[in-house]
Amino acid sequence: MIRWDEENRISTITDNGHTSYYVYDAGGERSLKRTAQGETFYVNAYFVIREGEVASKHFFAGSQRIATKMTKQESQTVHGKGNNEKPTNIIYEKEQYFYHPDHLGSSSFVTDEKGKVYEHLEYFPYGETFAHEHSNTQVTPYRFTGKELDEVTGLYYYGARYYDPRTSVWQSPDPILDKYMDGEVNQGIFNPHNLHLYIYSFNNPINLFDPDGFAPESVWEGVVQIYDGVTSIPETFERQAQNRSDKANMAAAVLIF
Repeated sequence: MIRWDEENRISTITDNGHTSYYVYDAGGERSLKRTAQGETFYVNAYFVIREGEVASKHFFAGSQRIATKMTKQESQTVHGKGNNEKPTNIIYEKEQYFYHPDHLGSSSFVTDEKGKVYEHLEYFPYGETFAHEHSNTQVTPYRFTGKELDEVTGLYYYGARYYDPRTSVWQSPDPILDKYMDGEVNQGIFNPHNLHLYIYSFNNPINLFDPDGFAPESVWEGVVQIYDGVTSIPETFERQAQNRSDKANMAAAVLIF
């Protein structure tokens, strides 16, 4: 059972006797998640604290998460004069991981700081995990399109709404519905895909992805820009060859004259 708050955001999810709680900040971003697996506090997109002792610092290239550094706080007894044998909280860097995404931004391979692959993931077109291999107890929650998967509920959090890869639909209507009437976003009501408020990426999850739960984007826009730059290279050579040919013809004409 899903309960919603006054802003149409998921506040609790009850499944198999377990209830998950979600709290949001003033900007609408999720700030706290409490599930059967524990509590997670989201300071911001770059810093997350789990169970009050394991913190993860995230590094991005644009909007793509490329690395995560883990730190852990433990209580240890420090022996020595003046310490009174009292436990002391010690924070140290634990592990560092690097993500190797596919064209959608989904985590396909995860490597450690030595470049060793310790996690491999494959997905069905709509994001449900097809294969998951790992050699470490620490597995990444950032999977399909780089978003965080809630292992308890099976939902991905995209910011504006939650997505269920098992049913291939969003859990709530498009939050920019009010902008559809005037056609401001993706042609609004004039685009038949927008008439279905729960479908993911216009039912085209191979070529489109949704970065935040508002509107899908094409994964090929950047590729097209690169492709355009590459195709300009042979065009340049062709122009240079044509220029050389023209000069040669002019020289031959002068000699004949």
